[in-house]
Amino acid sequence: MSQTDSLNTIAVIGAGTMGNGIAQVAAVAGLAVRMIDVSDEAVQRGLSTLSRSLERLVQKGTLTEEARAAAIARVQGGTDYAALAGADVVVEAATENLELKLRILREADRLADPGAVIATN
Repeated sequence: MSQTDSLNTIAVIGAGTMGNGIAQVAAVAGLAVRMIDVSDEAVQRGLSTLSRSLERLVQKGTLTEEARAAAIARVQGGTDYAALAGADVVVEAATENLELKLRILREADRLADPGAVIATN
């Protein structure tokens, strides 16, 4: 991604504590987010946690209901790594297991667009 390119889409691999937190920050900032995990159940847990976290921000008065709804609408969850295609940034946020992280990073390198930034958490 060059300096003149805009950042529009982020893919987060891992829907756990770090992954859904990264997804939340990106969605609130206005980015399209693709949150990927190994199972539909893990993705749903991540989406649910993200939704509850945003609701707490609304209750505190630090986020409007409209901003909450817009952020949630920007997040797509799934299990298919094909969702990495078209992402400007891919962030690996899987459990702290080196072999798993290396496997994920190799897959991200294979599937992400050539100009995408690939990062690890």
